[in-house]
Amino acid sequence: MKPAAVVAAFLAVPLLVQAQEPLPVGRFHLGFDIGLTQPQESAQLRDPNGHLALGARFGRRQSRHLAWDVDYLTYGYSFDRLAGIGSLPPITVTDGRATARVSTLSGTLRLVAPLGAFEPFAGAGLGYYRAKISVSGLQFAVIPVDVSRADSGLGTHLVLGADYRYGANAAWGVRYRKSFFKASFGPEIPGEADLGAGVLTLSFQRTFRRWTDMVPGK
Repeated sequence: MKPAAVVAAFLAVPLLVQAQEPLPVGRFHLGFDIGLTQPQESAQLRDPNGHLALGARFGRRQSRHLAWDVDYLTYGYSFDRLAGIGSLPPITVTDGRATARVSTLSGTLRLVAPLGAFEPFAGAGLGYYRAKISVSGLQFAVIPVDVSRADSGLGTHLVLGADYRYGANAAWGVRYRKSFFKASFGPEIPGEADLGAGVLTLSFQRTFRRWTDMVPGK
């Protein structure tokens, strides 16, 4: 099932739960995300296969319909190896695949539509991205060998999802994030590689009256 269909199904869940008041305005939140990567195939990254994605978020509910997040997200995938990534030592055995790992620290502004305990949202943001592609193998079938290239820069993203609140301070949710980022790995790999991807995650979030309440013992 495509990510857009999953999000659409989640957003279409009948609101058969007892209505609750929206999260108190001005509260901070801390969230965690886990899911899968859906990479975008390109001339440089052929036949990609997505890996696990992990994320963490800190933010604040500014008003009934507005929230912001500062988040860290890391995702990755494997793809058919490019000859230009680097010359492996002689007599090195590989499986013909390379891996890409992208990490980003970004800010997101979200518009929220509170419907009782069910809160759909959509947003966009800007972040600093760091990408690394690497090829691994075994020289003489024994000695581990790794050749990698890295690049970093600014990227953008869109996010769509929904949270379901239970109790006063907790929420489960689902979100789909589409990242847009291109990296250059030097003359060995011509052109810019599109390292953007779609990431579909499940999330858990806790809210706090003050940001210091997130620190144990405070």
